[in-house]
Amino acid sequence: MSEKKSLLDMLPKGQLFILGVVVSFFTITSLGFFFLLFRFVL
Repeated sequence: MSEKKSLLDMLPKGQLFILGVVVSFFTITSLGFFFLLFRFVL
């Protein structure tokens, strides 16, 4: 938490970039989770 806040404070211009990376990581993780769940069910 504190490290992310410091990064946002130090890189205000890169906030969108960091947000994009977080969203991309969350999306990939979600897709992987649903893929494993779907594969486990079948």
